Amino acid sequence: MALKIEGLSVQVGGVPILKDIDLAIAEGEHFAVLGESGAGKSLLALSIIRLLPAGSRPEGRILLDGTDLNALTQQEMRKLRGRTIGMVFEQPWSSLNPAFSCGSQIAGVVRLHHAVSPAAARARARHLLRLTGVPVERYTAFPHQLSGGMQQRVAIAIALAGDPKLIIADEAGTALDQERQDRIAALLQSVVSETNAALLLITHQFRLARALCSRGAVMYAGQIVETAQMEMLLDRPRHPYARMLVDAVSPSGFRPIPGAAPEFASMSGGCRFQPRCPFAEEQCAKPPAWTGDVRCWK
Repeated sequence: MALKIEGLSVQVGGVPILKDIDLAIAEGEHFAVLGESGAGKSLLALSIIRLLPAGSRPEGRILLDGTDLNALTQQEMRKLRGRTIGMVFEQPWSSLNPAFSCGSQIAGVVRLHHAVSPAAARARARHLLRLTGVPVERYTAFPHQLSGGMQQRVAIAIALAGDPKLIIADEAGTALDQERQDRIAALLQSVVSETNAALLLITHQFRLARALCSRGAVMYAGQIVETAQMEMLLDRPRHPYARMLVDAVSPSGFRPIPGAAPEFASMSGGCRFQPRCPFAEEQCAKPPAWTGDVRCWK
């Protein structure tokens, strides 16, 4: 098992955001976490790599090949970032250092996690540039000299530089147009398959999730409400929110979900989707149990 999350809850500034997250991703599996903006998807990714905002308090276990990441020291966790877990952030220009060339940043990650010579690190960096579709002559280019799509490719190359077992892609390509998004999706599919790393795709785009992942989960207001095979999740969802979310982006017409997601600081103790759910009943005032695939009384 590559990744197993058990009972993860996270408070930020005393406000409960993530609540009772249970998730398992097998070695080499491609898994998507879907949901509206503000659902807690990115906070879940940051919880895994232990880069939470100041004032955060995580509870529960995050097991990577049996090692509980929440039990590690900061120094031990730093060794895992990049080496065991690679991260591709939503905005690559914010994660690339403007003072160093793209090639040197990739080579730096290679040397950080592998005992190789500078020449071998540069050779590995050039290989990763070719693998991600960046012309090798751009090795000496600085991030600001590249397009957004090329910056995203460099960010993916950096995430691959340590040969990680798990790659987390947080809304990768979202800031690009659809054509470039499709190229980034195809690139992720290709390089992750070649390395046999597990992929955790954080996205609100069902099209990318269907193209890249075999299984997935839907998040709402800091909780996972359904998990299933991707075909089932997108074509025959069971949870009312998952069903309405799929309908909202149906090719037959835009059907927005009535109401708005709750403020985390003012949520009741019952089902978090209850105020917007057309099927809500009296028992929904109590929190529904997680059955392993859906969180709903019905």
